[in-house]
Amino acid sequence: MILNGLGYVNKQLYLTPFFFKDKPLQRLFGRDVEALWFNDDTLGRTPDKLFDYGVSELYEKIAKKALEVLTSAQKALQPPHYRNPTLNLGTTNTTAKSQEILNNF
Repeated sequence: MILNGLGYVNKQLYLTPFFFKDKPLQRLFGRDVEALWFNDDTLGRTPDKLFDYGVSELYEKIAKKALEVLTSAQKALQPPHYRNPTLNLGTTNTTAKSQEILNNF
């Protein structure tokens, strides 16, 4: 429905199973899905179910999950010295100027 709404595919809903027939649905959805599940009856009920659930609440949950996934992936990709914000100059004797630079960092 999203592809159809964006204009990438301009087909009637009853033709949607034929569109998905040769697509890697397992890879797209992460589980075993059949193209016949995307018939016009199912797609016609989807907006009603979304409205009943609450579109804003759904988008909020999707955004929250995406933020969690992206934040954890970003932390996993960071080198260890980025995770610990301490700076070691190799000396304990710092001047006032170097202390000011460190405080501004």
